[in-house]
Amino acid sequence: ATAATPSASSSGAKAKAGDSEEKPSFLQVLNGIWENSDGFTCTVADGACSFVPRGACTIEVKGDGYMLNGWSAVEVTHKSVRWAKGGKTMEWSRLERTRDVTALEGNWRNTEGLMCSVTAGTCTFPGRQPTELQMQGGLVVLNGWRTIVIHGKEITWQQGGKTMQWQRQE
Repeated sequence: ATAATPSASSSGAKAKAGDSEEKPSFLQVLNGIWENSDGFTCTVADGACSFVPRGACTIEVKGDGYMLNGWSAVEVTHKSVRWAKGGKTMEWSRLERTRDVTALEGNWRNTEGLMCSVTAGTCTFPGRQPTELQMQGGLVVLNGWRTIVIHGKEITWQQGGKTMQWQRQE
């Protein structure tokens, strides 16, 4: 995979060598589902970061770098991000397979009242054939809807300008 980095002129994060093609912006590189070195999963979509189950925070531009709750991005590739704060470091690793996004596992009801079940990267609606969830642009996609927030009990999906929620069913 091509290493993607923040542009050298707009970030203090250390750049990794990549192809000569145009590189995505830092925030585009971060779009995806990540697991940090503390075992927490987070979803990043268009600069908004949401940790399962802790909630949302914003990735901010500070000077020539990027910050998240006081952590500075110091090294970024397509598959990992290293953050630093007060002498400590934290690593994020991109989840690349839908079956690895364990926060999706379980039974759900969407805002239209439809029930579904997600197991090992496959979503099944009653009376329909199972549908494989896909990874596109780092985010989980189902029938053209992409995940933008995953919490323990709620998932927000987006397609075009519309959003839909799934509520976990116990």
